[in-house]
Amino acid sequence: MTDFNHEGNDWPEMGMTEEEWTQSSSRIEAAVNMLTDELVSWTNEGLARAVPGSNFTFKQMLHGLIHHNLYHAGQINILKKA
Repeated sequence: MTDFNHEGNDWPEMGMTEEEWTQSSSRIEAAVNMLTDELVSWTNEGLARAVPGSNFTFKQMLHGLIHHNLYHAGQINILKKA
C-alpha cells in the first residue's frame, strides 16, 4: 500500500500502482454507494435541516460534496492525460 504523508496530509504520494489505484477507486465507490443507499429514505424536510453545529443544511452539504468530487475527478482526468 502507498505510504501516506503523516504531516497532516492523508493523500498518497504520486505514483500509485495499478492495484493501489483499483483499491482506492473501490473504496470511493463503496463510500458513494453507502451514501446513496442512506439518502433513499431521506425526505425534502430532512435535507432542509441544518447540519448539527453548522450554518448550512444537509442539502447544501450534499451539493458541496458533489462539487468537491467532480473537481477532483477533473484533476484525476488531467493527470491521467499527462
